[in-house]
Parts: sequence; C-alpha cells; structure tokens
Amino acid sequence: GEHREIIVDDDFVQPSDFLTTMKERLGGNQHRVISLKADNRLPATFMISIMNQIKEAGGNNISLITTPF
Repeated sequence: GEHREIIVDDDFVQPSDFLTTMKERLGGNQHRVISLKADNRLPATFMISIMNQIKEAGGNNISLITTPF
C-alpha cells in the first residue's frame, strides 16, 4: 500500500528490480496471466508504471484483482 511493496510469486521485489524480475519470471511466455492486486491507497501513477513494466517485460495478459469497498 503506502509503502509501495511489490510481491512477485511470494517474494518481495524492489521497484528498481521489478522489470528485470518480470522478464525472468515470464521467460518469454507472452500468454502467462499476471494478476495485480493493489491497496486502494496506492497512487494510480504507480500502478500504471507497474503495468507498463509488465508490458515492457513481454507480459500481455494482465488481470486486475479488486475488492469491494
């Protein structure tokens, strides 16, 4: 949330390492589904940055997980 923590496959990832981590985890598999869940306090610009990095890493299938208010 407000700490902008990123977890990939149960591992904490620094924002500066996210793109490299996603490239490694995707391994060129453009069909793998990436599920994103964010705290409602997270700035939208941060979420957009994460989504752009997933795309840059070769991810094409992004699923957004939402929770009701």
